[in-house]
Amino acid sequence: MSTRVDFYLIDAKHVDGRLRFACRIIEKAYRHQHKIFILCEDSAQANTIDELLWIFADTSFVPHNFIGEGPTPPPPVQIGTSLPQQHRDILVLLCNNIPAGFERFNRIIEVIHQEESVKNQAREHYRSFRSQGCVLKSHDLQTSQV
Repeated sequence: MSTRVDFYLIDAKHVDGRLRFACRIIEKAYRHQHKIFILCEDSAQANTIDELLWIFADTSFVPHNFIGEGPTPPPPVQIGTSLPQQHRDILVLLCNNIPAGFERFNRIIEVIHQEESVKNQAREHYRSFRSQGCVLKSHDLQTSQV
């Protein structure tokens, strides 16, 4: 089975809008009982998404923790800077590079905001995923939201 990769193109001009939109996607996936891993570029980005998951919406609750920390079994949403060995459902890709082992996931989500370097990176990722036989979906949400 091929990994499905969803690219969400949004109106946001800055990375904060990208991360807030990612929180909304993560919450939606959590409500559909998926296990989600958020792959961050570095610990600063991981801390930012951790904080946003608590505050991005007044009525939301997304149980999450950093990989390797917290309760056993872990909550359905985990955050880290390298891929876990056993996670196989949804990967939210916030880092700059496609990680080795991405094919262990059923689905990958990338959120692309209106910054040229981010759009160029997404184009490179699209070509790479396509060359590796992934099923690609693009969602142009520049005039609407999830």
